[in-house]
Amino acid sequence: MALLSALNRLGLTGGRCALCANQVAQSTLCPECLHDLRPRTGGFCPECGSLTANEDEPPTTCAMCRIKPPRWTRLHFHGAYEGRLRDMILRFKFARGIELTRLFADMLTKAYEQSGGLAT
Repeated sequence: MALLSALNRLGLTGGRCALCANQVAQSTLCPECLHDLRPRTGGFCPECGSLTANEDEPPTTCAMCRIKPPRWTRLHFHGAYEGRLRDMILRFKFARGIELTRLFADMLTKAYEQSGGLAT
């Protein structure tokens, strides 16, 4: 009991956030990282992913995609390539961040589901 209490005080029990290493109780990510990595649900073109200034706007096809639609039939979009998402991608690609594989899989699955799955 005394050992567990000492470990708790030192922050050595529970887990660590996969991105920032802050202590977490039961999740893979701390609340701050979860907030920063939430899916962007608006303010982008659903055809090409270009961003608009207001994230609260519904997804709207941009002028370029109306003039010349992209060759692909569906875009699965999670968020802008910035902040923690950018750091996470760079870590995965260039710093052997294999431990992020499951987190990426979960994020991609949610993006796929939110975009309506496969194009018909």
